[in-house]
Amino acid sequence: MLKGEQVTLKPLEMSDVDTIVERIHNVEFYDFTSRATPITRIEVEKGLKAICSGGKYPTEIAFGIYTKAKSDDECMIGLCGLKNIKWFDRNCVFYIQIFDSNLWGKGYGTEATKLVLEYTFKRLSLHRIKSVVYAYNKSSLALHKKFGFITEGTECSVKYKNGKYHDAILFRMLKNEYIKNVESVE
Repeated sequence: MLKGEQVTLKPLEMSDVDTIVERIHNVEFYDFTSRATPITRIEVEKGLKAICSGGKYPTEIAFGIYTKAKSDDECMIGLCGLKNIKWFDRNCVFYIQIFDSNLWGKGYGTEATKLVLEYTFKRLSLHRIKSVVYAYNKSSLALHKKFGFITEGTECSVKYKNGKYHDAILFRMLKNEYIKNVESVE
């Protein structure tokens, strides 16, 4: 468990299936993922089973983002984590998703990102994080720039949305860049 002032990141468990299925079924959520079709309960179960049985060197580490945003009880408001972890090469792909657009811009994503980056570089001692953001996702672009992610390139026309193709921006952060930039981010 990773704890911040506003959010707590808890490792996903099989008991989280119902919560995830309930929260991911909104159109806005799919606009910011690589999926265009709804994710089924069976897919969520299969994905969580793979994550939860990753062993000593898993290829994905996933967290539920919890806060008291909606009531006195903690509730899951999003997901974040690392996927495609390559332990020998010391690199991975970072992702983050806040389910409800009413909770965007309140600092939850910023704090969750800070916690995951600290975990990645200090506890896991990985060397490199990659992240991919659709060019129309202004909030996520700003988040990556805030933390000092470096733009490595653009994949042209990879997402079809509202009758148009959109680019994806490729970001990276190395451990030395994290040490230089991130620890001062508020």
